[in-house]
Amino acid sequence: MSISSETPTTTTTQSDFIKGHDTVCLGGTFDHLHPGHKLLLHATALLMKIPDSGKQAVLIVGISGDELLTNKKYAEVLQPWAVRANNVLQFLSTIFNSASSSNTNSLPPTSSPSQDELHATFRNGTVLVRCVNIHDPFGPTITEEVMDVIVVSGETRSGGQAINDKRTERGWKPLDVFEIDVLDPQDISEEGNGAQSNGFASKISSTEIRRRIAQARNGSQ
Repeated sequence: MSISSETPTTTTTQSDFIKGHDTVCLGGTFDHLHPGHKLLLHATALLMKIPDSGKQAVLIVGISGDELLTNKKYAEVLQPWAVRANNVLQFLSTIFNSASSSNTNSLPPTSSPSQDELHATFRNGTVLVRCVNIHDPFGPTITEEVMDVIVVSGETRSGGQAINDKRTERGWKPLDVFEIDVLDPQDISEEGNGAQSNGFASKISSTEIRRRIAQARNGSQ
């Protein structure tokens, strides 16, 4: 796994990785949450500045709405948005509650009034995680000004630039962009074919997971 940064406003130094940020966001499908997703979420959490008390760090996870995924391969076995969002929250609870501390706790996920968001708080309310149902490639990054960092992968790098272009059009500060790659893209076989289909690459492909589920389902009929 590697982390690199493209900071549009200032030069990034090693201290920028250490100091942390108040509001961090990332987006994805997060279907059938797998080790690649978990590494990405864990690395994103490490970019946050967790306050001791009095303030709140915010992690915004934009999760693609069901209507955006109808053309995905093996779409018939895609998990519904609510399942994917709950899985993300449950995994993040293991990260934020991993410290052996008496003031570490989590609250059950709760829906926002619009039913378009699930959120949970951790570590006595000092960490808020918002899973937002996104219906376009931008989500809250162009409707909410107060954000610091967006995390992208090699595959979604262009999306980070598009978001910053939109924010600049609105007169908002562009987001610092951190690129996190679990594997070199050339090592990943999206279709799960070839010699890598039984290796780690196939285990971090949602498409490959869905293919196996679909084949098992069809084989049992």
